[in-house]
Amino acid sequence: DVMCVTASIHTLCAIAVDRYIAVTRPLRYETLMNKRRARIIIVSVWVVSALISFLPMQMGWWKESSRKATVLVQEHLPNNGSGNGSMTCEFDITPGYAIVSSAVSFYLPMFVMIFVYSKVFREAQKQREKIDRCEVRSNHHQHHQHHHHQHEHNNHQQQQQHQMDNGTGQPGYTSPIERRRPTGSSGGKKLSQILSRKDHKALKTMGLIMGTFTLCWLPFFVVNIVQVYCSCVPRGLFVMLNWLGYANSAFNPIIYCRSPELR
Repeated sequence: DVMCVTASIHTLCAIAVDRYIAVTRPLRYETLMNKRRARIIIVSVWVVSALISFLPMQMGWWKESSRKATVLVQEHLPNNGSGNGSMTCEFDITPGYAIVSSAVSFYLPMFVMIFVYSKVFREAQKQREKIDRCEVRSNHHQHHQHHHHQHEHNNHQQQQQHQMDNGTGQPGYTSPIERRRPTGSSGGKKLSQILSRKDHKALKTMGLIMGTFTLCWLPFFVVNIVQVYCSCVPRGLFVMLNWLGYANSAFNPIIYCRSPELR
């Protein structure tokens, strides 16, 4: 359970870092994130997850020194008058293990994801602003070009009118200058509007990713630490919050497939 939960959360963190590199280092992305390094990252995620789950149990770091663990087992011993005759295995953890495991499994990846996704969005905004500035310069150039063509067109019209007056002009003739007259900056505005919509959708997708992740897992990991110091947390509430965290794995494929740009 601990290993799979940690692997799931660390995988989301690795995806966030991957997207950060893709946005901030687009030209070097293929070199930085080749197949070999991707395999190393995947293996590292599972190694860390295995260490945080199995190593403390093997070293005995999880054992509670009080009589609480003994009482929990005795309550489920067969024929003790209160149980139903079935054995159970209770994993009663120390405060130190609860804090360290929660920090490594959730809190550290959460802060990394918040930092990385905020940097990704800011970088995307900077790139869009650069595109907007290029469009402004292009429109400024088109504006001067338009005035130049207009001046040429007026001169040509005067020349054509003079020829018509002398009987040497061609009726119905349209100058090449008029045919190639610029259409204005509607194309640039349209591109800017498309990019704005993409930014808006990307912001919604990143907000959905972080919002769903935080809402699903934060309550459980808060209670996971609180219950070590206080017995006021109902068992049913703990189990319900645990399953809420599991539900995050069901939401992830839907959220991550929502945006082609994120994929």
